[in-house]
Amino acid sequence: MTALQTALNRIKRFATEIGFEITPNKTKMFATPPDQAEHPLQLDGRTVEIVSDFKYLGSTILPNGQAKDDVKRRIDTARTAFLQLRTTLWRQNEISLKTKLKVLPQQFDQSYCTAAKPGH
Repeated sequence: MTALQTALNRIKRFATEIGFEITPNKTKMFATPPDQAEHPLQLDGRTVEIVSDFKYLGSTILPNGQAKDDVKRRIDTARTAFLQLRTTLWRQNEISLKTKLKVLPQQFDQSYCTAAKPGH
């Protein structure tokens, strides 16, 4: 039995003691690098599914540590939101330039900006 399997068994036992349930069909295994998943884990006699990526706090985690797809998705989402302002704000003559410039910084949601920061 591997150390990881032993740890999973202990977590399962502890979870049961405090009234939680770890279900095999919702439990997934993610290995970095992927070749570390040589020994599949067992939970209640079922093999835990091995996945190649997963979402965590809105970000897609990949085995190689890269987040290219996630960064691209966030940039595309921000671009779409910004371009929608063309018809709803920027082309409206009855709204002053001063007001438009006040709105501009508010359009950049923190979740989109963090994707572009180094280390994220």
